[in-house]
Amino acid sequence: MGTDVRGEGRWGDFTAEVPGGLAPAGGTGSNPVMYFAGMFARGDGTWGTAIGRNGYTAITQP
Repeated sequence: MGTDVRGEGRWGDFTAEVPGGLAPAGGTGSNPVMYFAGMFARGDGTWGTAIGRNGYTAITQP
């Protein structure tokens, strides 16, 4: 187990990203979707988890 900047234990540090398949593109075709999760330090010294979804709005988007 590592420590944070205050020398306290860092339990459960993690990040993850997984493919979520294809989401309907609103016409023809589908756009790829990714789900992600990560741990972050809150201002009060505790840990929080963020979970989100991201993807393209158009298949030709760079």
